[in-house]
Amino acid sequence: MRLVGLMDTTVRYADVRDRLAHEQVARAERDRLPHQVELCWEALSSAAAWLAAHHAYVLAVDEARIAVDMWRERAEAAPPPPVLLLFRQG
Repeated sequence: MRLVGLMDTTVRYADVRDRLAHEQVARAERDRLPHQVELCWEALSSAAAWLAAHHAYVLAVDEARIAVDMWRERAEAAPPPPVLLLFRQG
């Protein structure tokens, strides 16, 4: 029985670990784009070519919003890990 429990735990760990790796990549991309918005905002404050800097800022904000929305949609659509399913059933 202990071996079955150990195998079950190992399978669950591998699944959660894989999901965590994908989530970390998605969060890094999600967090990178708002940082780009901040950089564009700083450039906008001191830009000689204000219109070009404003255009870059608007594009960065749009890309960041799209990335955050995509991350949220994927997170909401993702099936819960098997560990959470056990708690919901019991």
